[in-house]
Amino acid sequence: MFEGFDILDRLNAAIRDRLKKEGGFDEPPSVEVLTERLSDFEQNIKLALMSKLGLCLIVSTPEIEGGESPLELVAKVSVLVSENVVLNQSNSGSRITASSAALRVYLSLLNWAPDGWSNLMPIADTPPIRLTGGQTDGSPVLTYEVALQAITTLLVEDIPPVALSGTP
Repeated sequence: MFEGFDILDRLNAAIRDRLKKEGGFDEPPSVEVLTERLSDFEQNIKLALMSKLGLCLIVSTPEIEGGESPLELVAKVSVLVSENVVLNQSNSGSRITASSAALRVYLSLLNWAPDGWSNLMPIADTPPIRLTGGQTDGSPVLTYEVALQAITTLLVEDIPPVALSGTP
């Protein structure tokens, strides 16, 4: 419907693809790398954590700010690395700890430039990797957040006419 508004979906998809290839998360045992675009997002996370390997990555862009010019956007990129410790460290799990996976995510994305965006860089006054959560549904789940940011300048042809006209 609003084609110019899918710029964040494309960013998330590019990051997902980068993590699968460069981060090694598509090598057996393959770790789920999810984005906000999934139709049943919550169910896919539960499935990955409770009945598959017990480790998953969730790519999102939770904060968007204006940049130095009216057409510049600064996007905070967040990759949550969640591990169901009991399942993931068992024989059927990936045995990649959440902290190791978070470091792998960080090193795979740092200074990489998704198409149309600046290099992904640390955010001022924000730790690039931090433990953000513990238990979920009674299972010991650890969650780390890897936070980076990227900047893009929107092209006028990418902006839907409604947004340019100022009409709601």
